[in-house]
Amino acid sequence: MAYEFKYTKEKVEIIEGYNHFASWAESGGASFTYWYKDNSGYRNDSNIDN
Repeated sequence: MAYEFKYTKEKVEIIEGYNHFASWAESGGASFTYWYKDNSGYRNDSNIDN
């Protein structure tokens, strides 16, 4: 199933918009495999471009 990825606002680092991106990357993709989804605590909506 496709999922619409929402980009961070201009000049905002991805780790400031997606709270688990760094953990996902550092784990080689083993942790937080759905880091990009709108699950509770996964996004900092104030830094996501709507």
